[in-house]
Amino acid sequence: MQDTRWLTPDALLRRLGLENITLSETDSTRIESALRIAQAEIETLTGRRYAPLMKTVVHWARPGDVMLALRDDLLELSSVRDADGVDYAIADITWHGGILCLPDGVQLPGGPVEIGGLWAFHPAPDQAFRDTEAVLASAADSADVTITLDDVDGADAWGDTPRVRIGHLIRIGDELLRVTAIAGDTLTVRRGENGTAPVDHAANAPILRYVPAYQAKSLALRLAAWLYREGEGEHGRAWAGGHRPRSGASASCDGVNEEDV
Repeated sequence: MQDTRWLTPDALLRRLGLENITLSETDSTRIESALRIAQAEIETLTGRRYAPLMKTVVHWARPGDVMLALRDDLLELSSVRDADGVDYAIADITWHGGILCLPDGVQLPGGPVEIGGLWAFHPAPDQAFRDTEAVLASAADSADVTITLDDVDGADAWGDTPRVRIGHLIRIGDELLRVTAIAGDTLTVRRGENGTAPVDHAANAPILRYVPAYQAKSLALRLAAWLYREGEGEHGRAWAGGHRPRSGASASCDGVNEEDV
């Protein structure tokens, strides 16, 4: 399943000071709606995605190219295959600032290049997945929808508690899982989230948690809190695509406003 949420309801509840209050069904729906709208607005305005998605993106290379301009924000690289079907060693490839560079002396043959990996924007990719300092208490096979940790309530690597909350996107190996319920140290999860595949995991496998870009998270929570307090209103929802057309702007057939070109 592709669940592009990168904010959890508990984060908004804490910001609103409602974490210890039982909400009505109507208020819970408003919380979810505010989060959904805020996330969509931030992603639309920045032109970036903040939830990691495992996918393969096809690029096009000219014969002799030694670098490629990436078509999206790459968080983690898993594969590169050129038009001749040659797979490149990931350890020898670097990318920075939206440019993927091949090893010295290596040139692409031209044609399509398949680049696989986790795609999302994060200003510090090496800190996108934080060690919860919890591990699997017992092995889990690919069909299990509940997993048990050695300790859910303790502090993670940065001292935050609890380690895992409902709504968090966690990672075990290469698999992403969404936490949907917590009972003691047992998590109910959705397996194979965001383009990853459910696989077996051994006992003592470390549990990582996705931490979105701080600036985007902070701004989105502020917007979501305002939306929740405001209640129902325009907030961009009355307009196609979530955006109100600017005064005097006219659209051409390719969807570009004439005043933008």
